[in-house]
Amino acid sequence: MPRILIADDDQEMRNSLTRILKSKGYAEFSQAVDSDETIQHLKNQEFDLLLLDYTMPGLGGMGCLEWCREHKTEIPIVMITGRLETSIMIDCLKKGAYDYITKPFEILRLTTTVEKALLHRSQQKDITALQTTLYKEGPNNTKAFKHILTECPTMKKMFAYAESSATSNRDILITGETGTGKDLMAQSIHTLSGRVGEYVAVNAAGLDDQLFADTLFGHLEGAFTGANNKRTGLIELAKNGTLFLDEIGDLTIASQVKLLRVLQEREYLPLGADRPIYTSTRVIAATSVDLEKKMEEGEFRKDLFFRLRAHHLHIPPLRSRRSDITLLFNHFLKKCLKECNKTLSQFPDPQVYAIIEAYPFSGNVRELEAFVYDLIYRLESDFITLLDLKQCLDLTKANSGEGMNATIKPAPMQKDEGTVSRPSNLDQITNSRSLIFPDPLPTIEGCTDQLITEAMHRFKNNKTKASEALGMSRKGLINRWAKITEHTSKTEEPDPH
Repeated sequence: MPRILIADDDQEMRNSLTRILKSKGYAEFSQAVDSDETIQHLKNQEFDLLLLDYTMPGLGGMGCLEWCREHKTEIPIVMITGRLETSIMIDCLKKGAYDYITKPFEILRLTTTVEKALLHRSQQKDITALQTTLYKEGPNNTKAFKHILTECPTMKKMFAYAESSATSNRDILITGETGTGKDLMAQSIHTLSGRVGEYVAVNAAGLDDQLFADTLFGHLEGAFTGANNKRTGLIELAKNGTLFLDEIGDLTIASQVKLLRVLQEREYLPLGADRPIYTSTRVIAATSVDLEKKMEEGEFRKDLFFRLRAHHLHIPPLRSRRSDITLLFNHFLKKCLKECNKTLSQFPDPQVYAIIEAYPFSGNVRELEAFVYDLIYRLESDFITLLDLKQCLDLTKANSGEGMNATIKPAPMQKDEGTVSRPSNLDQITNSRSLIFPDPLPTIEGCTDQLITEAMHRFKNNKTKASEALGMSRKGLINRWAKITEHTSKTEEPDPH
């Protein structure tokens, strides 16, 4: 919750301001009676807004304003004055006040000004955090992401962004395919947010309009036939915490309207209630569907999309970060062996890892975990053979559409954007080479040049996608590509005819 400092020598005015703002949901207040006490508060604590009386003992309101603009440049200051001279108002704004309110003030004018000032402060925090993130390769608090195993630089960069946006009051949208770990990411953000409330998760898929409203907002006793008891909604359970809405793309338009009102007004109405309830709950939404496509088809509201997309994290699929497959395979392998009280006499053969990394895992991490458990429970010996792997993956039958494995239903091996196409038949992988080398063998440098050339061709000279597919930095690819093109232009002789 934002912290507000009210500085006024009139106790009745201080109490009146506090009472009005509390009725609007603000809860963190401090009070000061003069400029000295105001400055002391600002030195000892961090505030998001200062309501400052123009006429105060000591330095006075203007003197306190000047001190703040020198030492606390980030805090927005709203001046409160009973003098209506235009010159005074202009002077306050020139010296750095965010806005001013004249006494006696209108409640709507006060609450609107406070809301805008706090929004301005929140935006400043977001900008500062994002600027810091641009230069970070990973998060400061790695423990918050301990449940998400990765060695991928893209994922670590995302952790840094998640860390910086966690303390923001704005809502977050997490996108990614099924099984990529959107729920784990949301839990990490909640941990980093420092919010004192609970983390509450609900899957929005399959909730009709009435069930959605009842689940989120709750109802009063007697609100409808059969409502014998009061039901507390999930928004109330997540008060001062985080509400995670999974599969947000499956909500009906009517439910989207209800959710949008909560996000915009920070108010909701339980079924049977007469007065709306203010909520400080932060919403993190997730989806595995393409919301932009659904908007084009008229199935998802644009205003809700942009409201949720204040912060956006897209978790890449497992096939785009193949270096994590071996890491996750070993993790699930140890976990499964411990649970089923088994041991392996030898570590899996390198060919096993090569085959696993070539598999698409369309279900991502969730499918990989299921695959490992299925593999271990099928073992008849104390080590993993290629035959065990073949029986478990059952690629040949899967590709022909016959006898798919009941536990894992692998998608056909296809050429994914950003990845190199791989053999779809297990025998091809194990019994023959997937690459044909000329005789004599090319140098490492020559192979690298050919690989970069092929990547640039496949991605139509898009250096960002090519560098991500090859697992190298964009700058490194640009430098190498410049040398390749320069060499090519020199070796190409013009046709004399």
